[in-house]
Amino acid sequence: MKNTVMGRILVVDDDDWIISGAQAVLEDQGFEVISARDGAEGLEVALDQFPDLIITDVVMPEMDGWSFVRHLRSDPRFALVPVLFLTSKGAAEDRISGFQLGADDYLGKPLNLHELPRRVMKALAGRKQLEAAAKPTTGGGLKGTLDQIGMASLLSVLGTGRRSGILRLSGTEDVLVYLVKGELHRIEVQGRGRLTTGEVIQQLFHWFEGSFEFLPMRLRLANELNLSLNALLLQGARQGAFSAA
Repeated sequence: MKNTVMGRILVVDDDDWIISGAQAVLEDQGFEVISARDGAEGLEVALDQFPDLIITDVVMPEMDGWSFVRHLRSDPRFALVPVLFLTSKGAAEDRISGFQLGADDYLGKPLNLHELPRRVMKALAGRKQLEAAAKPTTGGGLKGTLDQIGMASLLSVLGTGRRSGILRLSGTEDVLVYLVKGELHRIEVQGRGRLTTGEVIQQLFHWFEGSFEFLPMRLRLANELNLSLNALLLQGARQGAFSAA
């Protein structure tokens, strides 16, 4: 193992071969590797040792990967910890389920051990950019630039955290996005007024320049869009709003 530890990786899988193989190649690159054999154990290990990145299978006994990450993301300390799902499932809906939980990548089965370190380092680098782009402000807000974080990632962070408040976008257009518990309730564009659901679907992921600032606050608004964030993120994936693996 290299002298400098590059980070702590948690591998959650009920297959001993996956754990031992991942451990061998990642430790060779200087990572510390810890493991668990189902989601329930993975949750305990994560809360005890706070890994820098998590690789998890989806289909496991006791607690599956979806439930494991959902429980993990409910803790603000794990909001930006990269998660890579290890699964043989490849349907778009399965990928969107992962991205809605804040997944950073998918690793197919059988696991390509030669490719694993590159994917891990890519996810870690991406989250560093995300943390730099979305800097916390006083009162629990966020601010940054869209060219660094991307609209899909920004909405995923706010949706996963079930945040309520106003997201202000400043670029070629000035936009106000109203969120209640992580869901979009209203979007206003300066000079054009409120957008319809159809306009939101067509335009939202085309705003990728300029700055943003999220101002947390309690809002009591009727849901004018009737558009779940899950459905919008699915549309964003179809438009290529998520980074390719």
